Amino acid sequence: MMKRHKLNSKFNHGTSLIEVLIALLIMSGLLISVYIVVDASTKNADTFIIEDEDFLSIEAAMERIRLDFSQIYTPLYYSVPVIKKRKSDEDEDDSDNVKDYVPTDTFPQLTTTGGLVPEIYSENPQEISFFMSGNKRKVADQKQSHFAWVKYSLREYKPEGNIDDLLPRYKPREDAPFELVRQYVADNPYREELQWEEVKQNVMLRHIRDFKITFWDEKRRKFVDNLKQITRKNKMLRAIRLEMSTVSLDNFETKTERIFMTNWPLFDAQKDQKERESKLEKAKKKNQTNSNKDSSFDSEGGFQ
Repeated sequence: MMKRHKLNSKFNHGTSLIEVLIALLIMSGLLISVYIVVDASTKNADTFIIEDEDFLSIEAAMERIRLDFSQIYTPLYYSVPVIKKRKSDEDEDDSDNVKDYVPTDTFPQLTTTGGLVPEIYSENPQEISFFMSGNKRKVADQKQSHFAWVKYSLREYKPEGNIDDLLPRYKPREDAPFELVRQYVADNPYREELQWEEVKQNVMLRHIRDFKITFWDEKRRKFVDNLKQITRKNKMLRAIRLEMSTVSLDNFETKTERIFMTNWPLFDAQKDQKERESKLEKAKKKNQTNSNKDSSFDSEGGFQ
């Protein structure tokens, strides 16, 4: 007959309630730790994304301005403007283009080589418009060239529709109510006047608190506020400085200061023109002397 052996009492029952509670407590602690780490990582990622978007928006706007201004164009970088002559000197001017040219609002001057000098506009420190040579025609047979007009200006941000339906990024702010817009005119760039109010405005950057453009004065070797003091006689600009303050979604203020310069080399067109005129004058006197000698030989019957 088989005998049944009674097992030890310590193996007769399962896990105790205390052991289950301890296991649940340990698991809860681990889950809470994992949740805290994941939540912190998510919040940091969201913060970085917001900061990166603000930073990239500023950098994209600055790069667009840098690219446009680096391609600013005027023939004054390599030539000199036509100087009005006295009536007694008009007969000496052999250029019919210079005589017949009628100044316009967009091209008020002409160079000695026949180049049209475009105007540079800036009614206030928050705007600037200029002629540039970086246009690329996208459709065949368009009335365009590689020249175009560009304007940057500041306006108050007023979104259309219900403000409550907008995302936080697109809602207007009282502490940063402005936005930077860009306008571009490539069709018929040699038109006599520009109607900027009819040109579409493309938003470059929002939530701007302060915005100011200053202009490099070569004579005084510093940036000045008034563009007309620089371009009154010589409508040429080599550098601008932009100072801007923006506010992010988390109320963090970012101050940006950039200097933009042209791609044109520093060339003294006035000095080159004076040297050219001096050489032409010497050549003219030399030819006149040779002509007088030939005339004297003819009057004496030539060589014997």
